[in-house]
Amino acid sequence: MRKNMKHSDKILEVQRWFARSVTYEGEPYVMDVEQTAAVIDDSRNTIIVARAGSGKTRTIVAKIVYLIAKLGLKPDEIIAFVFNANAAKEINERLSKMRVDGKPIMDDGAERAKVDLDGVRRDVSEGKNRDLKAVRMGVATTFHAFARRIVYDFCGGRDKCGKILAGEKESYILEIVRRMMREGEWLARIVWFVKGGGVDDAWGEIVDKYGRVAETVGLSNEEVLRFAKMMTQFVNRAQQKYLNGEKSLREVADEYLNSNKVDERERVFVGLGVECFKRYHWYLLDAKRKIWGFEEYGTDFNLIVSWASKLIALQRDGVKEWLTKKKYILIDEYQDFSQLFLAAVRAVRIVAKDAKLFVVGDDLQAINRFAGSEVEYFKEFEKYFTDEAKRLEITTNYRCDKEVVRVARKFMMKAMNERGEFRAKARRSGKVVLVNPRMMECEYAVMNYDKRVSGRDDVYRQAARRIIGRVPKMTTVKYIKILVEIIKKNCRLGDILLLHRNNETNIEGVSLVKLSNGLKWALAQLEVMSEKEYDMQVRLMTMHKSKGLEANVVIILEADEGVIPKTHPDTQLYGMFGETEEVALDDQKRLFYVAMTRAKRRLYIIHDDVDGVGFIKYLGRVEKWEA
Repeated sequence: MRKNMKHSDKILEVQRWFARSVTYEGEPYVMDVEQTAAVIDDSRNTIIVARAGSGKTRTIVAKIVYLIAKLGLKPDEIIAFVFNANAAKEINERLSKMRVDGKPIMDDGAERAKVDLDGVRRDVSEGKNRDLKAVRMGVATTFHAFARRIVYDFCGGRDKCGKILAGEKESYILEIVRRMMREGEWLARIVWFVKGGGVDDAWGEIVDKYGRVAETVGLSNEEVLRFAKMMTQFVNRAQQKYLNGEKSLREVADEYLNSNKVDERERVFVGLGVECFKRYHWYLLDAKRKIWGFEEYGTDFNLIVSWASKLIALQRDGVKEWLTKKKYILIDEYQDFSQLFLAAVRAVRIVAKDAKLFVVGDDLQAINRFAGSEVEYFKEFEKYFTDEAKRLEITTNYRCDKEVVRVARKFMMKAMNERGEFRAKARRSGKVVLVNPRMMECEYAVMNYDKRVSGRDDVYRQAARRIIGRVPKMTTVKYIKILVEIIKKNCRLGDILLLHRNNETNIEGVSLVKLSNGLKWALAQLEVMSEKEYDMQVRLMTMHKSKGLEANVVIILEADEGVIPKTHPDTQLYGMFGETEEVALDDQKRLFYVAMTRAKRRLYIIHDDVDGVGFIKYLGRVEKWEA
């Protein structure tokens, strides 16, 4: 590339190069101006603010292609961190299909290697894996897979560490809670906390009074499970924030409790959390303290990342040689960053001193605070990476039609005072519709209830009764009817995604699974679509699970005060992790924004509130449903 070229000319030249020379599955890899500007930026520390639907993954892949084809880097000189295995797989698969002037950008080694879900490549010649020391990684990998290689491959930690505790973590902590409940004082504290003991009780009275209560009353299995889930969240958040800290969690907790005004319930909860955190690591790491049924486990993913950071900083043999060659570090979904991952990146740069950092994400989609993520690392990127830091934006939405983008942007402007650029590329106008099921007319027979009776809307009553198991309320029947009507009206547009804040609804306590089964039955009875067609076309899930997905039609369920937004009484319990009611409300606003921006063509928002209540008041002018 010519020296002294104007920046705008350089963008244009690279943009043309992508269109002319780079292909993906035989099609030109077209880039817009903002995406290209991000790709060619060569600052030591760069953050790309990539708004919803703006081509975040496309830009990351293009950056890697540019580094290899234009700047001459080798694939093993680049590492791209992602936060889940499917994202690593998607990026690695895209790279394997990229062509520059008709030639592969990557040596895929198809005859001798495969790319695992987590981005680790293993030799499968002769039908078996090679020794771990021969394992090499794809360009994209999860932090956990990367750390596992450091600990297991280079430092021989597989035999020492044991099996990694992952999906079993909540069950493991449940066993710890049950062990604590066998000890009088801890049982008293847990019962006091769960049963909502008086906050003015003196602690001696609490132990005595609730110790006696615990012996006679105890806790239900449901109460114990819920408490164990709260302890699991506490342990996860403490690991993400404090594992690599200079102070122990006990010291951090004492400082927080002594310097802040907290009530007795929060004080007891923090004490229980710290004890559970301590025991969790005792039982997991000490071979003499193993929990029955979990003897083979000796670590978890957060611990693996923490250990890897320390081993890298120590520049252990093998680790140093492998990482010294790294010239570029990319991070996807940077809004999900935490102190734990910051320590890992800083450790890599101790070894790879000249490695440049390129991160991509969207702070408006930071919805994983409950898992330990902290959006401040995104918003204050320049504070953590001060040397030659640059912030760029990618703002054109290629997913959503114009009206969806307009309403989503209006929502974030009014709800969170976010006034950044965010525009739609689509020429279609699209549609956003507010739907109040109470306004829906519904007519069905109420006599001879258990018999096949006539009635224009009787199928909705039957569907509601099938999923509830009893005579449904009229409001429930109306809800079923409006959802069926929306699906019926839009089924020719393609895939349909129904989203809810939780797995359990406020529609007479019906779960999402049961609601989906009821809709499937009703649509089949009305011959709108068969059950097989429903399974292929309609999905129903929580808003959190929808992150990264899209559909032609999205239906947001129960956008009501008390569902989303909802003020949870347990929010204050996590104050030592920076949790406040205001922070929790902002998280819910971002979650609602994520749900809205899954819609490509049409967005329906079902709400039972008046227009000036909850999040509905932030939407501005929106079309109303007319039956």
